[in-house]
Amino acid sequence: MSRRTSKLRVQRVGRAGAGDSRAIRAEVRSTESLDALFLVAEPGQGIALLRAVRNCLVPEGARLRRSAEGVRVPAAIAGRLGELEPMVRVNWTPEARRFIENRRHVASVHSRVFAALQRIRREGVSLAERLISDSAGLDVLDGHQVVNVAAMTLPDSPGLCVFDEQGAGKTVTFIFAFDLLVERDQADLAVIVAPKSMIGEWPKDLRRFRGDIYRSAVLTGTAREKRRILADG
Repeated sequence: MSRRTSKLRVQRVGRAGAGDSRAIRAEVRSTESLDALFLVAEPGQGIALLRAVRNCLVPEGARLRRSAEGVRVPAAIAGRLGELEPMVRVNWTPEARRFIENRRHVASVHSRVFAALQRIRREGVSLAERLISDSAGLDVLDGHQVVNVAAMTLPDSPGLCVFDEQGAGKTVTFIFAFDLLVERDQADLAVIVAPKSMIGEWPKDLRRFRGDIYRSAVLTGTAREKRRILADG
């Protein structure tokens, strides 16, 4: 009898409309690891939410984890959370919505950006110089740095990792790339995470290559003090 009652409740939730008080309610939150989202149910609805996500989104045989933070939804299926409606009324936090938008953007531009990177690798400095001809002071850069700046500033690129060896000029490469993105109105702030031994070098190199047009600040102290420094720009 109890099993039958339980099944009946699941069926009713499944037919619930957007305004139905019996629908499961959950909030979508981002995680610090950025490889998943968490669905957080209202009190008493955690098991029903887990069941709904498992039935609607998770491939057969795949594992789904529920913790104190909520139901963990891997990035691979996070974009399908809208399919839970109207069974689950989903409230998105701004960070979670940005998580989805960023991943959709990356998926939509990946093939085009990758093809452009391959072309820069093939044609080298001659193409790179044409792509960043709107950047001032390129004569101080070596050839591989010019190529890196061009690769780092491709239109619609979601970002790029540069794995050059120590001493190859990654700092100046970044400074020129950031400066060009600022000139193109595509960036206005950079947060640099570096070893303590290198922190003092960044303000020096910014002044050396770009004069006093940028203001830099070292984030130290408590978390509150660091947030205040960031807020002050």
